[in-house]
Amino acid sequence: MNTRNWQIILAVGDIVILILFTIIGQADHQTNDPSNPVGSLLLAGGPFIVAWLGAAFLLGAYRADVFTPRVMFTRSLTAWLIAAPIGIILRSFAMGRVVVPLNFILAAYGFGGLFVLGWRIIFAFIVQWRQRARAAK
Repeated sequence: MNTRNWQIILAVGDIVILILFTIIGQADHQTNDPSNPVGSLLLAGGPFIVAWLGAAFLLGAYRADVFTPRVMFTRSLTAWLIAAPIGIILRSFAMGRVVVPLNFILAAYGFGGLFVLGWRIIFAFIVQWRQRARAAK
């Protein structure tokens, strides 16, 4: 598989993992609007997806040299540390909230980071394993 395909899979996986993070958060806190579950999901998770994709792209978390676990971790962590506060602020504006509770900030940084970093590290190991297996042929 070529690098471009890996990059596309990585970006789609990032979006899926952030949606999953949002779904779990909404279920845990019972904040999903049953009359409009998709809109509720987009309102809560969309700002994080936008912030993440922008920060990850600008900070090189999708570049071709990112597919080793060490590089994946450092670039992803850097991007998350930038994307999380932007996502929190964008979500606050989108939901019309002036004050963001500290526990939400901590959960977004911590659990969101675990979701994104965990997925990306697993992905990097899979890519590395596939590349080694291919080179051994």
